[in-house]
Amino acid sequence: ESPPPSQREIDLLAWTRNLVALATARSLYGASNPLEGIEGSFWEFDHGLGGLLVGICPQVTARKAYRGREKLVQSFAAWLRNGKHKEADVAPIIANRVAMAAKHGWELQEVARSEVSFLFAGIVNTATTSFWGVLQTFNDPKLLGGLRAELAVDPNSKTIEARLRDAKLLLEAVVNECLRLGSDTYSTRVVVPKEGVEVEVKGKEYWFQGGAMVQISGGTIHASKENWGEDAREFKPERFLKGVSFKNFRAFGGGQTLCPGRNFALAVVRLLIAMVVTSLISRL
Repeated sequence: ESPPPSQREIDLLAWTRNLVALATARSLYGASNPLEGIEGSFWEFDHGLGGLLVGICPQVTARKAYRGREKLVQSFAAWLRNGKHKEADVAPIIANRVAMAAKHGWELQEVARSEVSFLFAGIVNTATTSFWGVLQTFNDPKLLGGLRAELAVDPNSKTIEARLRDAKLLLEAVVNECLRLGSDTYSTRVVVPKEGVEVEVKGKEYWFQGGAMVQISGGTIHASKENWGEDAREFKPERFLKGVSFKNFRAFGGGQTLCPGRNFALAVVRLLIAMVVTSLISRL
């Protein structure tokens, strides 16, 4: 006899990925979105992305990822071909993207590949951060209690959205700390002056040759004890409640390349953590 759902073991990472992937696809592409029924292909594409980026005969060297990506492309192409992007529940940003591509003469397959990339950007990091947020929260009874108290500020509120508007300081701190410890981003810059440029950092001078590429390692900055203290490698969301400087926080890059989808991603992660935390109050 199978145990009741409340006692059944699940793969938390797989569960979180599934929930975030389908919720994101439905919110952007509507109920008839191209990811329905082929979510497995999406994660095959993601897990083998490194092999695809190498670009050496990917049909053979990264076969599973290649097939997953092509299956996604074909699903998106069929979705576009059937005019599904014109349905009322499709997000305006998607309809506008498709219209702009058509205006500039893009072929159907090109638009499909572009949309696969767009959905990929909206799911992968968000799903992983959501997983860490749920895991870290339930790993710390004190943190779990604090979040539940924060999200129950208004007992008359019937929606998670209303609770998030009223109280989200600790929740934001949890998400930021997950991003700080888990996001290993790289920002790439090109030295513009042809003659090069000299930069002084903390009393030391560095010379950058014109046209050279410079990478800024977000993961290194996030793990720096100089920036975050001796406990830099520990999960302590309360550090973001103490007026910590965000100049060393590069989860979404920085400058002109700051991620334009960061607010959408943060909203998804916060909402998922809040839903899990509050829906389990009566059972834990």
